[in-house]
Amino acid sequence: VINQKINSFALSYTGRFILYTTFKNAGTDVWLRDNETQKTSIVLNLDTTKPLDIAWSETNNYAVIFDPRARLTIINAENPAKQLQPTSNGLYIHKFQWEKSSEPQLNYSTYDYIYTYSPVLEKSQIIVKNEYLDWHMEDGQLWTIKADKLSGSYIITKDSLGFSSIFNRVNYNDLNLENNDQNTYINLQLLDARSDTMLIETNSRMTLITNNN
Repeated sequence: VINQKINSFALSYTGRFILYTTFKNAGTDVWLRDNETQKTSIVLNLDTTKPLDIAWSETNNYAVIFDPRARLTIINAENPAKQLQPTSNGLYIHKFQWEKSSEPQLNYSTYDYIYTYSPVLEKSQIIVKNEYLDWHMEDGQLWTIKADKLSGSYIITKDSLGFSSIFNRVNYNDLNLENNDQNTYINLQLLDARSDTMLIETNSRMTLITNNN
């Protein structure tokens, strides 16, 4: 039982661990609870009261904490004292996503590149130059979306790193986006992908896109 007023929490996929946050003065404490041993400890303290994003890997007990300064902190719940930060050079992180693999692997992007990071090797590697409005990794395939100004449409590509086939072209108007202004792109996200279906969010509106081939 957690006898504290919590602000946010995230349960590991195994159900063994919980990461949750509490406010303390002008900062936020991040707590880790082990439901197996019934032990709870503070693993991180941040000087902010803004919301944090916490995401667990689906295949192991690694978690990533994303703070308002766009910094990533990775912990292994079985060894929480060791904390990793994939970026130490002040790069602004736009997006991150755990790979569904046996070994922990975090994909993330900056303005310039999309990277993959191995917590085991403590090493980042560039996947590809980031020329996209958004991206999503599914079963090792990189799905991307970019604007085609000439046709006034968005091009969704499946497996951009491999066979690279155009999944669909979507007109701006079909997504309630009347132009290709850079400010509009901020609210366009690829949320999920399954073989012949892509889920897109635009300005809090969900749209299912199917293969046009």
